[in-house]
Amino acid sequence: GYVEPVAEFYARLQMLADMTLICLQGLLPTQEFSDLRLEYPFLALSSRAHWLLQISRKELENQPLQDLDLYGVKYFADSLAELTKTLLMSNQDLDLNTFRSALVSDVHTDGNSQMALEEATGNLRSLVAAVMAPDGRIFLSIGPVMSYYEFKQPIAQRLTDAAWRAMLNGEHPDLPAWTKDYSE
Repeated sequence: GYVEPVAEFYARLQMLADMTLICLQGLLPTQEFSDLRLEYPFLALSSRAHWLLQISRKELENQPLQDLDLYGVKYFADSLAELTKTLLMSNQDLDLNTFRSALVSDVHTDGNSQMALEEATGNLRSLVAAVMAPDGRIFLSIGPVMSYYEFKQPIAQRLTDAAWRAMLNGEHPDLPAWTKDYSE
């Protein structure tokens, strides 16, 4: 396994998890907050983001990872799966569609042409990257990556996430040409 060394991202993710928890605690009545059982998932996400930040800093400083770090990297995906399972089991009323990767959004409306520019993420794809370990060895790592779409749609036919997901199962726009630089 490998942790992409983007320390600022992990620091911001930790801060977002912490701030979201604080805001939810302030906005929801104590009993409702307790009933939703949201505290553990946000604390766990914050903790994982902090751990990723520490691993990332070690990588950026070219420090070797300790056995416990390597174990955590190896089983990180399993810990996220367990966290997601815990969240879903404790909140059975959650809409599972909110966890899908295919989403669409209008980013610009042109009143003259009556067209909207839409950007969307599609189905997850696999990315294979060559990674150099601190000891100089190079290995291949594979993981999920979002697909990206950008297209015009008539204003009267703007897409919802559900309509976009249905479109992905049939005829849909091609990926932008510039994504071929890294996707083939």
